[in-house]
Amino acid sequence: MAELLLGINIDHIATLRNARGTAYPDPVQAAFIAEQGGADGITVHLREDRRHITDRDVRVLRQTLDTRMNLEMAVTEEMLAIAVETKPHFCCLVPEKRQEVTTEGGLDVAGQLDKMRDACKRLADAGILVSLFIDADEAQIKAAADVGAPYIEIHTGCYADAEDEATQAKELDRIARAATYAAGLGLKVNAGHGLTYHNVKAIAAIPEMHELNIGHAIIGRAVMSGPERGGGRDETSDAGSPQVMAILGLGTDIVEIARIEAVITRSGDRLARRVLSDNEWAIWETHQQPVRFLAKRFAVKEAAAKAFGTGIRNGLAFNQFEVFNDELGKPRLRLWGEALTLAAKLGVGAYARHAGG
Repeated sequence: MAELLLGINIDHIATLRNARGTAYPDPVQAAFIAEQGGADGITVHLREDRRHITDRDVRVLRQTLDTRMNLEMAVTEEMLAIAVETKPHFCCLVPEKRQEVTTEGGLDVAGQLDKMRDACKRLADAGILVSLFIDADEAQIKAAADVGAPYIEIHTGCYADAEDEATQAKELDRIARAATYAAGLGLKVNAGHGLTYHNVKAIAAIPEMHELNIGHAIIGRAVMSGPERGGGRDETSDAGSPQVMAILGLGTDIVEIARIEAVITRSGDRLARRVLSDNEWAIWETHQQPVRFLAKRFAVKEAAAKAFGTGIRNGLAFNQFEVFNDELGKPRLRLWGEALTLAAKLGVGAYARHAGG
């Protein structure tokens, strides 16, 4: 059995943002934190009504993600055009109804072969891998193979919503048999919808599973586990060691890649020398995407400067603190030198949050 991948759906970060019409919490920052925590990919659903993820989110995510972007979308001319222009790594084609709260079932691929074949070809010609979100049904799986989709994503909603163990076991068996059938046709098999910390284990154990996409359960847990730590103070730091700050909800102003590219074109590596610590510099020099790496570090450090309340011109040297991952994979800031002195002077604790968070 190959390593099972995890894609994290961040739609409901956008739902929370849009509930108040603010700029935070930012799905782009959530994606950054998810990647730092070990996500293999980021999934977003750009709905026709734009109820959560927006066109701006899609554009900036495509520019800034280090992992794979999976764009869920309806099979419409508008969405196909957006996908071809944006060029995410994956597109997962899903059914969509304006009145639904969430996606309620799989695509009827078998009932619209020509339309699905044309959509798959158009996306493939743009270099995008296509997945079809379908029920665990052999006729739909066969149709997915016939229209040229290399991936399917099995809808696990009926399994997740089962009201008793017998029904859930029946649905699990149906999903497992569907995965085996799909793999026999040469399809790669993903799964998602309604998966939680409690019901995912059995789905993950299916040998043919390639990737699971989970969103609501992960975002829900993050909402409940974050506040109790958001204003807390880490009392474990040694007095003589570099100060450590957890990045908890820093509402960073994500930098457009083009902006960093323009600066590098004008001034060479001067920006990198001002922004990056020695450790980050060593990573930057050999990074496969150095501009993106620098842009993310600049965005986090700019947000940290705002969190300090000092701005970026009042003594907080960007190259005297760095972003790193702790033993749990969580992103943190390590301070030393003048930055540490400034933190002590301002009375900033070991945990920090942006004032807007």
